[in-house]
Amino acid sequence: AVLDGEVAVLGPDDVVLALNEGRVHRLVLEEDFERAGWRCDNCGALGASVESAEVCPFCRGDLHVVHRLDEALVARTIAEGGEVEIVAHGNKLHSYRGVGAFLRQTASTGLAGAGRSWPTAPGADQP
Repeated sequence: AVLDGEVAVLGPDDVVLALNEGRVHRLVLEEDFERAGWRCDNCGALGASVESAEVCPFCRGDLHVVHRLDEALVARTIAEGGEVEIVAHGNKLHSYRGVGAFLRQTASTGLAGAGRSWPTAPGADQP
């Protein structure tokens, strides 16, 4: 869908960013998606790679390891009113490390994310 121009993202980094920004309408995961990530203790933001940060890039809060990033992604998507679709490993999604997301249309202009200013992760506007 992304390659056909639909409003969507592929890969863990882009999906986690979209989820932190509250833009995920439908999360799509391979059934065997396994990856560790991080969660901020202060603002609740998620990260796709344990090695990528020492403090939260949104609020500078402390991070802790999330061993099952898939569970964190699913829980956040459902909590924000989104849908979750689990697909077989043989799906084309595997080329993008097993995760993608269709994004919400958040503005009357039809531009994804246009209704919010960046950064929008929970607590991002905190000093």
